[in-house]
Amino acid sequence: MNDHINNILVIRLAGLGDMLLTLSAISPIKKMYHQSKIYFLTDKTNLDFLKCFDFVEETFEYKRGVKNIIELIRLLKNLKIDTIINFERAFKKTFISYLIKSPVRIGYDIFPNNLFNTQSYPDKKDDYSVHLRERYFTLTKELGLKNYDILLNFTPTKSAIKNVENFFKENNLNPEKEIIVGINPVTGFKCKYWLNDRWAKVADYLIEKKKVKVILTYGPSDDQLNTCLDIISKMKYKPILSFKTNLIEFGALLKKLDLFTCLDSGPFHFAVSLDIPTISLWGRGNLKQWGPEGNLHFTVTKKVPCSPCNKFDCENNICMKSITIDDVILNIEKIFDSIKSRKI
Repeated sequence: MNDHINNILVIRLAGLGDMLLTLSAISPIKKMYHQSKIYFLTDKTNLDFLKCFDFVEETFEYKRGVKNIIELIRLLKNLKIDTIINFERAFKKTFISYLIKSPVRIGYDIFPNNLFNTQSYPDKKDDYSVHLRERYFTLTKELGLKNYDILLNFTPTKSAIKNVENFFKENNLNPEKEIIVGINPVTGFKCKYWLNDRWAKVADYLIEKKKVKVILTYGPSDDQLNTCLDIISKMKYKPILSFKTNLIEFGALLKKLDLFTCLDSGPFHFAVSLDIPTISLWGRGNLKQWGPEGNLHFTVTKKVPCSPCNKFDCENNICMKSITIDDVILNIEKIFDSIKSRKI
C-alpha cells in the first residue's frame, strides 16, 4: 500500500479545534511521502484556512444535494486519488469515498461504513482516556508514520499579515520590544465561559503588575464582541480590543503573541499548534481527550463531581465558577519567566 501514495484525499468537516487535531495526524504524511499531494474535502469555512498549511495541495467544498455530489465525485475522480482518509463517521461521506473508487479507503470500524472501507480501524470515540490527536492518528499511522505533529507550519496570506501589522501599528504595539498577551474569553459554548469581572481583574493584573500589553480577542458573533466590551468596562486599565478577524487573520495575530490566555476552545488548540504558550481554563472539557501536549501550556481546572461532562448548557456552571482569579494569576507567575526568556 505504501508504494503508491501519490494523491491523497482527506475527508474532514469540522470546527477549528477538531480540524487542528486532525491536521496533526495528516502533517507527517507529506514528510514521509514527499511526492504526494494532499487534498481536503471540507466545509466552506475551512477552504481558505486549510490552504495556509504547507502540506495541503488544494481544498474542495462539500455541498449537499445530489447534483453537487455527482459533480464532486466526477471532479475528484479526475485527480486519480489513490488513498482516501475519512475522518467522518456519517455514512454519506463513506459512500462518497466508495464512489470515487480509490484503491485505498481508510475509515473507522463502524457499521455500515466498514463495509465500504478497504481498511477500517477502531473509532475510540467513547474512550475518554485517549487523546483526540491519538484517535485521529489511528487512521494515518498505518501508512508507516511514527508519530503525529503537535506543531503545524501555518503561513497566513499576505493580506492577513498586512491587516494584522496595520492593527499593531494603529495601537502602537511593538512585538519585538514588548510582551504582548492575548486574552480570548469566549468560545462557542456559554457553559465554558468564566466570569467577566474575573477576566477584568486578570487583565488589570497583567497590565499593572507585569507591564505587558493585553489584547482581547473574540469570534465572529456580536455576542462574543459584547462579552469583551463588558470585560473592558469592568477594568481599571485599558486593554486593546482586537479587530474582527477571520481564521487566517486570527492565526497571523496569534503568531505575534507571547502568551495566550483562554478557555477550552478552538483558539486554544490554534495557539498550541503555533507554539504559543497558553494558560487555559477548563470546566466541562475532558483534559485527557482535549488537553495540551508540549511545553509551556498550563491548565486551570477545579475538581467538581459533575466535571468533565457532555452538557452544552448548565444552570449553575460550578466547574467554571470554582476557578478563582488567584488560580489564574498563580499560573501567570509560573509561566512568566519562561515567556520573558523566549523574548530575548
